[in-house]
Amino acid sequence: TVGIDAGFLRTKVVSDAVALDFPSYLHPWKELPVALGLDSIELACDSGRYFVGDMAVKQARVSNPQFGRDRSPLPLYLAALTEAFRGPLNWEVSVSAGLPVNWWADDRQKLKESLEGDHVIERLDRHESYLYRVLKARVIPQPFGTLFSLALSPSGKAVRADLLEGRVLILDIGGYTTDCLLVDSLAPIMERSGGIELALQEAVYSLMQSVERDYGVRFLSVYDSGIVKGSVRVDGKETPIALAPAMEPLAAEIRQFVATRVGNLKDVDHILISGGGGEILAPFLGYGRAEKVPSPMYANAQGFYRYGLFTES
Repeated sequence: TVGIDAGFLRTKVVSDAVALDFPSYLHPWKELPVALGLDSIELACDSGRYFVGDMAVKQARVSNPQFGRDRSPLPLYLAALTEAFRGPLNWEVSVSAGLPVNWWADDRQKLKESLEGDHVIERLDRHESYLYRVLKARVIPQPFGTLFSLALSPSGKAVRADLLEGRVLILDIGGYTTDCLLVDSLAPIMERSGGIELALQEAVYSLMQSVERDYGVRFLSVYDSGIVKGSVRVDGKETPIALAPAMEPLAAEIRQFVATRVGNLKDVDHILISGGGGEILAPFLGYGRAEKVPSPMYANAQGFYRYGLFTES
C-alpha cells in the first residue's frame, strides 16, 4: 500500500520503503541533448509524455502551478507510484489519498475511479515500463491524514486513544488550500469544518515581489526553493530575508477563517497544525496549545499510508 498527497505545490508519497516529495508540476516531454538523469522523472502514460517535478520546473521558462479544482493530477499520482515501487515491472497495489474538505463529497468518486484499475507507465529516464494494477483506492478528507499520522503506528495500529476518542481540530495549510476539520471520536463535525482557497502561495508571491524589488532577483516560479526558509541567493551569496511581512497578514486571515468556521475552541481537546504551509506559518498563528506534528509536510501522506494499513489489517 502507498499514501499519496498530490498537493498543489508538492506531491508527497509514503510507503514502507520511501518517503519523498517532488514539485507538483508537469511540462511536455522532449528529448534532451544531454540526459544525466539528475532529479529527473520522465513519464509516459495514456494522457501524454511529461517531465515531472524538478525537471519539469527546470524545462519551463515560467512554472505557473495548476491551481484550482479543474486540474488533472493523475500523472502526478502515476509518477508517485513509479517512485514508490521499483524493481519488478508488474505491481498490484492499493492507494490511499485525500482531497480538500470542501471538494471531498463531490470529487472523491472521480478520483477513486481514475486511480483504480490498470496503468501502463513508461519511465523514459529509466528506459523501463511498468504495469501498476491499483486494486483499491481510498479517498478521505485530507486533514484525516494528519490525525492518522499521529494516532496510528507505522504498522497501522492504534496508539493514541486521546486523538481517536477526543475532539480534535486539524488545521491543514497547504500550498493553495487551507482546511480545518473538527472531529469528535473520529466523527467529522461538518458544520464546524471547511476549507478556503488561501494558503502558502499567497505569502510566496508576496515574498517574490519584495525580493525582486529589494534585490533585483526575479523568480520565474513559486517552486523556487529557499524563499520561504528565510534566505535568497544574491550575487552567489545567501542573503537573509524577512518572512514576517508576508506571513503575518496571511496568518491573520487564516485565524479569522478558523474563528468564523469553527468558532470558540474552548471545547476542543487537541489542535493539530500540518501541511507545508502549516510548518512555516505555525509560529505566526498564535495557537499556543497546538501539538507539534512531526514532518508537517509529510503528515497527510504518512497518515494516508497508515490508514491504508489499518483498513487492510
